[in-house]
Amino acid sequence: MSLENKEVPDVKSGVSSPVLDEDKTLAANFHQASDNSNLEIEWANNFKLFAEDENIDGFIPEIKVNVENPQRHAEPLDTYITYKITVSSNRADFAEKEYIVRRRYNDFVWLRNKLVETYPTRLIPPLPGKHSLLGHLDRYAKDFIALRMIMLNRFLNRVIKHPILSYSEHLKTFLTASISEFISCQKSTSSGLFTKMSGSFQSMTMTTIVREKYSEFEEMKKYIANLSEKLIAFEKIMSRMHKERKELTKDMNQLGIEFEKWGNCEIILSPLLMSVGQAFSKVSVVHETLLTKPMEFVLLQPIREYISYTESVKEALMRRDNVQIQYESAVDEIYRKKNDQTSSSRLSRRNSLEQTSEINGSDTTKPALVCSAEKNHDKLQIANEDIRSDIERWSIEKKQDMKRILLGLSNYYIQYYQKSLAVWEDSLRKINVPLSKDC
Repeated sequence: MSLENKEVPDVKSGVSSPVLDEDKTLAANFHQASDNSNLEIEWANNFKLFAEDENIDGFIPEIKVNVENPQRHAEPLDTYITYKITVSSNRADFAEKEYIVRRRYNDFVWLRNKLVETYPTRLIPPLPGKHSLLGHLDRYAKDFIALRMIMLNRFLNRVIKHPILSYSEHLKTFLTASISEFISCQKSTSSGLFTKMSGSFQSMTMTTIVREKYSEFEEMKKYIANLSEKLIAFEKIMSRMHKERKELTKDMNQLGIEFEKWGNCEIILSPLLMSVGQAFSKVSVVHETLLTKPMEFVLLQPIREYISYTESVKEALMRRDNVQIQYESAVDEIYRKKNDQTSSSRLSRRNSLEQTSEINGSDTTKPALVCSAEKNHDKLQIANEDIRSDIERWSIEKKQDMKRILLGLSNYYIQYYQKSLAVWEDSLRKINVPLSKDC
């Protein structure tokens, strides 16, 4: 399906608007899906940085994707949001250089499941979580849609920057197939069975422990568990602070109003009271602009994404353990067969024909078991290399992202205190003006 120059309904206005050019920034797309505000564009630009990291291992992706222009669809039994995905690629296996497709959230889920199924020992980036039960009624709010759009864009950018995942046939189908072709592909590659098998494998891992523990992977598990614990605690505290800051913003604004009301009742003190009231009102706006509204995009959501990312790492390590368990089970089967043959040889004598049949049978069974064990050993070695390389890439990416998160947070706090200081210094100059002698 090549690039289409058609009109699509805009999620905000409900009217048709031309399809956005592919060079439009994510900030502009966020701007389209939310209220018109320079601040919102700034927040989206800050958030966008995380999806455009430097190429970690020198791999230069030949695909560019952008998720934009959310659109609401209302059907008799279902209402859902689709997102326009603009794709450009110079790869030889892409029939066209440019594509435009529309996908809903469940389509992204299908893609991720297929990536896990095809590359079980690779670290597959996380998707934004489904809305909470409490937020179900508000899942069509512009802020929720815009935030999900940004996170889906990040997911796709992480996938196309991966030197292995970016060549997935399922990814290619996701990015290029028409709606009818994509639905047909989904039906022919239903992930229902895989989902059940995945759950069974996870249950097996929970009840079966690998016999030979690799110290490097055990250290990874400990580190990820500790990191997850710290991020969850951090997110919990910052969420509470975020909620309290919203209330503080309201209280400061109300305090400014009360000071101004008081000033209207005083003649001599009125300039002082009005000055303080105006200062509180201005600071409340600065507080809301720099410490309340941006935090969801600049801090909380990136941290939540990394909490999800730690879960993805845990799942990848679990799948690696499954490969090791399969190998150890194959080795155990060889020893079990060997012990069975040893035990049977100690039983009562059999005639020579029976003994010959037993030997011939063992000659065909044992090589097959050894071959199976060797194949599982090769799979384990590949799994080890896969998980090592992906976690190494993820560690570098994590350092870059965390640095940007903390720099962004620090920058907003610095701006807040600088602007608040300027407001209060201006108020102080007004307060220091000599009062009337009648005071």
